[in-house]
Amino acid sequence: CAYLIRMGFSDYLTFKNELDDYHDRLGLFAGFKSKQDSISTLYKIDLNNFTAVVGMQALIGSVQHAGQLHSFVLVKTNSSSCAAQLIDTYHKQLDKRLMMDSLHATEIYKGFTLTYWPFDNFLSHYFGTLYNSLTNPRVALVEDIIILAENNDILKHVIDAYQEQQVLSTNELYAKMKSLSGPTSNLDLYFNT
Repeated sequence: CAYLIRMGFSDYLTFKNELDDYHDRLGLFAGFKSKQDSISTLYKIDLNNFTAVVGMQALIGSVQHAGQLHSFVLVKTNSSSCAAQLIDTYHKQLDKRLMMDSLHATEIYKGFTLTYWPFDNFLSHYFGTLYNSLTNPRVALVEDIIILAENNDILKHVIDAYQEQQVLSTNELYAKMKSLSGPTSNLDLYFNT
């Protein structure tokens, strides 16, 4: 079964300002700011740099692996070179702090670097609570897509599927559904059983 949720942001700066206002009204902004500050203090990493390279689309999906359902996220970037530089910077900063912990070691798979991001559920602060299921993800950059997954096995599985073009853009039913959807839609739900 395939499941897709896609979000588009026509004006990311406006979206970010409105999201900050939303967090503030719900009393969540202080917690979010505290989380950002602790990550900055621990790792010398500014998570706002992540949002700076995010493009217009983010996708959350799930895959069945070893009898269990696992989440993954694809985030389209504005620039693959900027995203690569960002991930490399994050990796170097994390490596200084986590180099003694083999559980968080970086792995190379098919030429892609799989990195651990111990940022708790930071994705939910940018894209909503739907993304709460993915905490402390493993991360890889494939072309202009940042892939985040629960563990390296899932990350490898998604990389393999992406390289083999097992993606929705090659699915005839999805292409038909997409052609019938409105051009201003910013949230699509697609189920294929």
